[in-house]
Amino acid sequence: MSETANQPIQSVNRAIQDLTIWIVALGGLLILLGFGAIVVPFLMPGAVVLALAWVFLIGGLLRIVYAFQSRPSPGFWLKMSVGFLNEVASLLLFTKLMEPYLSISMLLGITIFLKGLLEVAIFFQLQPGSSRNWVIVSGLFSGGLGVLLISNLKSGAAWLLGLLVGLSFIATGLWFIMLSLWIDKAVSDPS
Repeated sequence: MSETANQPIQSVNRAIQDLTIWIVALGGLLILLGFGAIVVPFLMPGAVVLALAWVFLIGGLLRIVYAFQSRPSPGFWLKMSVGFLNEVASLLLFTKLMEPYLSISMLLGITIFLKGLLEVAIFFQLQPGSSRNWVIVSGLFSGGLGVLLISNLKSGAAWLLGLLVGLSFIATGLWFIMLSLWIDKAVSDPS
């Protein structure tokens, strides 16, 4: 094959590798947000609701950016739905700061459970590959954490809220990173 015939393929490969850098960055930020959600209740117990609102706001924006960056791939609207779900949760947390932990537990539990369901739906739209498994693991993990939060409404402890929200964000960040590694490997070694 001639050099000029390979140029379009090389430019597409370069664009895909640039995209994977952004996906790794988004995954890393989601993991950092997850650790932040876990640590904040221990450092500032009174600021848990505000901190979780910020985690959902930033996490939702990251998910929306990811949806737009991966627009050509399947599941665009599902990916956008996860981002918008996080934004709605953020808005509700920001505007209801003085609500008792019971209602906050319910809100976070439902949000994390729905996020898990949407990630499971995204799994079924992805083509088979090693990163696809991480999506289902993250979705089932988040769904389970959501059920755990909803079923433990009476406890509503700040540390439990932070832990479960943090674990959900960490799981999502990990599948973002695994997805980008799988894409990078597929582009680098197309055989």
